[in-house]
Amino acid sequence: MIDKRLSAGLRLIANGVFVISTEYRGQVRGFTATWVSQVSYEHPLVMVSASKTHDTYPLIVSSDKFCVNVLGASQAEIARHFGRRKGPTETDAHYFREERGQVTPVLKDAIAFIQCKVISTHDAKDHTIFVGEVLNSQVLREEAPLVYWRAVRYARPEPLEQIR
Repeated sequence: MIDKRLSAGLRLIANGVFVISTEYRGQVRGFTATWVSQVSYEHPLVMVSASKTHDTYPLIVSSDKFCVNVLGASQAEIARHFGRRKGPTETDAHYFREERGQVTPVLKDAIAFIQCKVISTHDAKDHTIFVGEVLNSQVLREEAPLVYWRAVRYARPEPLEQIR
């Protein structure tokens, strides 16, 4: 159990909310993540942190790829769905796009996606940090991103037009 003094500071960190997904041999899985970051200005690199016990983890390891699906401020329900601790459900497939009869790791309703090839991994005790080279990225629609702040759970930032 984490020391309460450490936890108090950590709970003040706010993050974007994403569904990290992958496909390997026809299996598509995803999980809600808040530990995602761009790691380089000069090179298109992104890092994600994945629990070693999640059913998506071995698929990322086997496929050497992952997709960061950016969730919009109105998509807390999708975050809750993929944040469950149980394995995949039959409803998972309807969240993902199909191309040429195959389910892809890109969410149908994401506001953006970033497809990556794993270039390095780093052990982080119960998680692994995957660093991926961005191969493809697309903004699908304009909407402010969903934010997670442990103190209040999912938060809706100001509308995009008010930020600009």
